[in-house]
Amino acid sequence: MHSTAINILKMLHQTKMKKENLAYNLEIKEGALLKNINLINNFLRDLKLNEIIIEKGVVKLKLEKREWSKVFEKVDTLTFEEKVDYLYIKIVYYGFINLEKEREKLQVSRSSITRCFLSVKELLENSKSKIIYNNGKGNKIISLSNENEILFYQKLTKLILEEEILTPLQKELLGVIKKFSIKLRVAKLTSIYNCLKLPAAPGIIAYLCSLSICPKYFQEKNYNIKDIKNRELLQKIETAVNTIGGAGFSESYKEVLVYYIYSIATNKHYLFENIVCKTNEIIDDLCILVDIKCSRLKSLLFQQIYFGILRKESGILKIRDVDMHSEDIVLLNIVEKILKKHSQKLYICDKYIIISFLKEQIFKKYIDEIDNVLILVGEINTLFQLSLKEKLKENFPNIDFNIEYNFLNIRTNKYKFYDIIINDTQTTLRDGDIFYRIKKSLEKEVVKNRIKNSICLFS
Repeated sequence: MHSTAINILKMLHQTKMKKENLAYNLEIKEGALLKNINLINNFLRDLKLNEIIIEKGVVKLKLEKREWSKVFEKVDTLTFEEKVDYLYIKIVYYGFINLEKEREKLQVSRSSITRCFLSVKELLENSKSKIIYNNGKGNKIISLSNENEILFYQKLTKLILEEEILTPLQKELLGVIKKFSIKLRVAKLTSIYNCLKLPAAPGIIAYLCSLSICPKYFQEKNYNIKDIKNRELLQKIETAVNTIGGAGFSESYKEVLVYYIYSIATNKHYLFENIVCKTNEIIDDLCILVDIKCSRLKSLLFQQIYFGILRKESGILKIRDVDMHSEDIVLLNIVEKILKKHSQKLYICDKYIIISFLKEQIFKKYIDEIDNVLILVGEINTLFQLSLKEKLKENFPNIDFNIEYNFLNIRTNKYKFYDIIINDTQTTLRDGDIFYRIKKSLEKEVVKNRIKNSICLFS
């Protein structure tokens, strides 16, 4: 089974997904997606398991947990990228590797293992690490650069995130080098983030998990934080790490955690300077798009884009399906043009979250420009009209709301005097969700109106 088919299985293990989103994330056409699904179904048929089905454009694979384990145990081949990651982690962790032994483990030809290791050598030597070959023994690392140490943790993060869907060989490697339970470690780190009321993305938690795996020859680092601008936050982080981590975390790991949690929370997470620069350039263009200079928006965008780029470039398939609305598609096209300008790709779910942040800020800024809103309803009910108007006025005190009965949806000249017209004639005022639906429609119209003004900037 080749890499595309394996990646389809990895995605469907996490969630069902719309056909177009699945193809988008894999960067293939729908025709190629269907061919790969047929290939996978032949494989599943041989295992006497349920097959992939497509219902109303949604791709699904329903298997029990033990059945999923059986699937990935049978997927005993690694993609080229996974072989490179496997060899890279091994040589960096142990400081030494014998390619002949690894060839036998991976069950590949000498030319294949040589080709994979050439990629590993490039990753090391291009970042100024030094490696030598001892004839008949193997390859040994003489010195390791900071960039390669960071890359080691980046590749470990991928293994931790994909723990449940690793092949037997990957599971064996991770099981040997980690000295902790990933589930328990993730639970504690998530508790720390919840205690601090900080966003806990799976990628961040997995990366922090990986930091406790430390090869012996890694040089000790000074994790003292310079230029502390938020001492109160730092003290809260220290307290949370020491209290929740307890005896289960070594003192050195606690020190590392405090440093990285503070750095990530204050956007000083400069592990990959090139990604930081690109992230900030993308953020600048996005803020021009919405005409908003908001530190909170920039902070949210930084973490989402920075870790989104890391996920995409690392091939980490920790994703979910998304459901785009009309205003989302317009924003998506603009966001994609900005990303293309910076030669950057992201998974569709990361783009969706970026769009959500932008929509929230657009609404908050431009809602004040709305004075009059007309709501068309399909029922005359004075009591419920008053109740709805009171709720709307309470949430949007500066807007004058007018509710009219218009079952036939007839447009009149007076409608042009309203900033926004919301058509809700298909439901009754007695519907308990009408307030939330009207509120959502108002948000949608405000965003749509603002986006129209932005399209010319990026068309």
